[in-house]
Amino acid sequence: MTPLFTAVIAGVNYLLHPEILGMIQEDINPDAVLPVTLISTEELNDPNLDVFLKGLEMYDDVYSSEFSFALVEKPGANETKRAVGARRASVEGKQTYTVQVTESPPNDSTAQSSPFSNLPTGPYILHGKELHQAYRVYEDELGAFSAGIVSEKHDNFNKFVDLGDMLTNGTLRPIAVPSRLYFPAPSIKKPLSGLRYAIPEDFDLAGLPTTVSSANWTSLHPDAAAKHADYVQLLIDQGAVIVGKTKDGQFSAGNAWVDATAPVNPRGDGKQNAGGAAAGAGSALSNYTWLENSISQGALDGTLPQAAAYGLFTLRTTTGIASQKGIQLSSPKFQSTGISGRSLEDLVHVISPSFKLPWKATAQPKRLVYPTDFSALLSKKQSALMDEFVAAWEKLLNTKADKISLADVWAKNPPQQADKHSLSDYLGSAAYDSFCYDFYHNYDGFRSAFKAKFGEEPFTEPNVAEQWANGAKVDGKAAAEKLEVFASWFSKNIAPTATDSPKKAAILVPVLGTDSLKLASIKGLHPDILALILGTPQMSAPFAQVPIGDDSGAYLPFSAGIIGAKGDDLMLVQSMKRAFDKVDWRIHVDAGHLTYPVGNNSRSVDDHHQDPIPPPIPGGISFAALDSEDPEL
Repeated sequence: MTPLFTAVIAGVNYLLHPEILGMIQEDINPDAVLPVTLISTEELNDPNLDVFLKGLEMYDDVYSSEFSFALVEKPGANETKRAVGARRASVEGKQTYTVQVTESPPNDSTAQSSPFSNLPTGPYILHGKELHQAYRVYEDELGAFSAGIVSEKHDNFNKFVDLGDMLTNGTLRPIAVPSRLYFPAPSIKKPLSGLRYAIPEDFDLAGLPTTVSSANWTSLHPDAAAKHADYVQLLIDQGAVIVGKTKDGQFSAGNAWVDATAPVNPRGDGKQNAGGAAAGAGSALSNYTWLENSISQGALDGTLPQAAAYGLFTLRTTTGIASQKGIQLSSPKFQSTGISGRSLEDLVHVISPSFKLPWKATAQPKRLVYPTDFSALLSKKQSALMDEFVAAWEKLLNTKADKISLADVWAKNPPQQADKHSLSDYLGSAAYDSFCYDFYHNYDGFRSAFKAKFGEEPFTEPNVAEQWANGAKVDGKAAAEKLEVFASWFSKNIAPTATDSPKKAAILVPVLGTDSLKLASIKGLHPDILALILGTPQMSAPFAQVPIGDDSGAYLPFSAGIIGAKGDDLMLVQSMKRAFDKVDWRIHVDAGHLTYPVGNNSRSVDDHHQDPIPPPIPGGISFAALDSEDPEL
């Protein structure tokens, strides 16, 4: 691949995309690096040109006023030749250039440049006479990413290059993002057009190795992936812009961060536990405003606990709804893909295209169930906040929640297989044992191949070693059967898990985060794994923040979730948005230490705080499309 070049423009680092899009006619110093705006003749002749250029700057984080001093006029769609020096327009106070209409860059008989008329208006960089796309380079200050990337072709995303191997950028990993102006507005064919996504380290991305945060795994599998994971390809086909891979714990389970440095959790005092699986996804999105959405993956750990720890709106999808092909799994039984965002409204827009779900949501449930079994895990403050969350959903559905004890219902009507055991005693460590069994045996081939090649066992972090040791000795089949018995009992006695059941319910639970979820010590149920056992989707939302100490001024997010029936994914996100609207709660979280502006209420949230500068609108599908049965509307 062509070497990568960077430039500093007004104190900001930029990457010149390696592909040469074409040449300007005018002579220019071959070593010159000049920021320019590529612009049509019609736009160039607009009397409100300065206002137009200012609008580009307000919309796009890559574009700045430095790009507006030199303008490159692009040819018309049917123009095949332009005389050297023939300039259609000039603008007072600005340098204008014209473009050669050429089929290929000089000294390159194979590369074909796109017609200039089809290139979008926006920021570009001239390197001598050569025109390149401009990527803004951000520094990964929190260490959230395992790789920053750039596509080999500007208009083809079949293969990527790891910027860490090509750029020297001090000690911080560079993350390069293309201009939002390069992409058309979201449409039915490309509903995610231009939206920036980060994917986890354990997803295959063509051109990069999948390391699973393990040096031993990487030494055995050093080669780059030949193709994208199926789910990554789906996102790209829908128009999403993949900007990098975020860190996962070792094998998507480790939490000691030996082979990779831990990402930083910016919430609260900035000293909170990073977590393991999906830690990088949470870290990046909770701090970097230039990122729209992050994808996460996890089995017992991962998406939901991290959503709570990092204060993000998050959907963990119905098990099996997203393809797992091309993803390194710890437990296929429990594995599910999640998506997070800082804006609940934006998340409503992107759920369907991000998973290729029907635009029409399933019906809202008419019942609410609030299990009281998890109250012992909550502080007095958290219990009061959960009452507020329950009240919000009661207002939305115009019904009272059934506050029930799963243990009591089980005791009164146990399944035959329970043999009079209590719910806690019957389940015991079944969830943990079943996961460990899958996790251990899913890596049988890796352990054997590594030992055969290197003559020793691969290194595993302490909790991974503990889980593999447990998985090697437990009866995984018996543990899985217990979970199936519980899921069947739950569907018959608490809430059906089939989406077309008229008796289905929304299950309200706290989402407690990584510090609460101690997998090895779980006996019976935990609110963060209930949906995983049932195979159903869960939507998690931070709706409050709790102070750390009395005078620190730091706050940690507090989240609650709603569990639906299988296939209720879109409905859960839409309904969460409506529930927040019903009680006038803030529907977007901030980046950085505070999840929300601090307010003087029981939730410590200023719901009506006015942000000083409205953020750029990233796009999305309108609510009209979501509420319509015809996706063409």
